[in-house]
Amino acid sequence: MQRKTRYIWPKNPKNLTAKQQEQMQSLAKTNLKTLRAYNIKLSLQEFYEIDDEEAVVAHLNKLLFWTTHSRLKPPAH
Repeated sequence: MQRKTRYIWPKNPKNLTAKQQEQMQSLAKTNLKTLRAYNIKLSLQEFYEIDDEEAVVAHLNKLLFWTTHSRLKPPAH
């Protein structure tokens, strides 16, 4: 398991350094809950780039299904 990835998760993929991109590619082969949450975050960001109303609804439905079936728990406060 890779360590020292704490500062990679908040970043957008286009802002990752080459080393961080390699780490993310390696992490993508795992089944980490953090990776699932990161991918949901990226999908939500894609939502803001959609112009077509039907595509927005379809994307939100997919995102809703994905988040409710991700087996992720809300963070404890």
